[in-house]
Amino acid sequence: MTEYSRRTVLTGLTGVVGSLAGCGYRPGPGDKKWETADDGGRLVTLVDGTLFEVTFDATRFVDDYPVGAVARYTLADGTRLGRFEFKGVATDWASDGAHLYVGTEASHVVAVAGDGRAWTETVDHPVASVAAADGRVYVGTDGGRIVAFDGESGAERWSKSLPVPTDPSKSDLPTVGAGHGSLAVDWGTSEESQLDVYAPDGSVLWDQPLQRSLNGRPHVRGDTVYARSEFFRAFNRDSGAPRWVNRGTTIPDGPLRFSRDGEIVYIPERHALIAIATADGEELWRFNDERLAAMERGQSEFEIDLGATGAVPAPDGASVFLNTKHHGLFQFGTDGTLRWHEPRLDFSFLYAVTEDIIVHSGTEAIVARYR
Repeated sequence: MTEYSRRTVLTGLTGVVGSLAGCGYRPGPGDKKWETADDGGRLVTLVDGTLFEVTFDATRFVDDYPVGAVARYTLADGTRLGRFEFKGVATDWASDGAHLYVGTEASHVVAVAGDGRAWTETVDHPVASVAAADGRVYVGTDGGRIVAFDGESGAERWSKSLPVPTDPSKSDLPTVGAGHGSLAVDWGTSEESQLDVYAPDGSVLWDQPLQRSLNGRPHVRGDTVYARSEFFRAFNRDSGAPRWVNRGTTIPDGPLRFSRDGEIVYIPERHALIAIATADGEELWRFNDERLAAMERGQSEFEIDLGATGAVPAPDGASVFLNTKHHGLFQFGTDGTLRWHEPRLDFSFLYAVTEDIIVHSGTEAIVARYR
């Protein structure tokens, strides 16, 4: 029996897992550990050992803005610790490991610590993107403004205005990405697109023209800035000198994720998960519709659509998890070898991975599964 078929069989037996527990049954990868009693939200992430759920969709009330929400849960068993609401639907989020920072369409930035809300600040326009690093939280707004706040207190440290037209049809809103030592901003107008990189104090380090802006969120990792324009590019963080271009990757559908050692960047596209070496931009492997079709023998080619939505490397650095719209959850080794596959999951959103469990949020509940 193959690893894939064994995983499928175990999934079909989840109804009898409880009765087998007393007989020495040990849960396998993908088996359910716990689930919450309430509906799942749009995002699940870990902050300082606490599980956070951000609801991006909310009911619109009589006032000008609907109400968004953040809920907190224990990682051990999914017990809800608390929930609070904020004005405006959440538009983006970021975490520095100690706080969760949420931007809203009501022009607010909300910081949440493990024990509840920490601070709220107001910006000039609805929040387009959020990033956090070096004790700062950076916000890009629909009005083309970049604002840096102190991550602990919420005090404004500096701000800049980009020459972005107020007409959204003629501009690309600024998307921010931050890492140690710098902030990268991808923005543009109907005539030009640009990547700007700043030091934590707001001073300009360098800028580079882009062929087009995809609002694809630049990433800063180590001494490299990664940007997605017409192709996937890497620049020296301090000088802006080009390092490499990967022309086989165009428009990723999900955020980039890096292996623990920083040697691999995982890129989810609709039809593939691609692993690229950060040293030279060479493709290492990909799991795509064709590989999935080989696993799903007997199905029509029209039923094979990977629908990759996100990839999360394991904390131990030895594997990566792929979440999909239609075909469940996959675990791969760093060489692309399929470790296991749990195919019978409903559509689920971004998830968190620890040493022991995988947490994902579906339409009905937050679910933790054994690794």
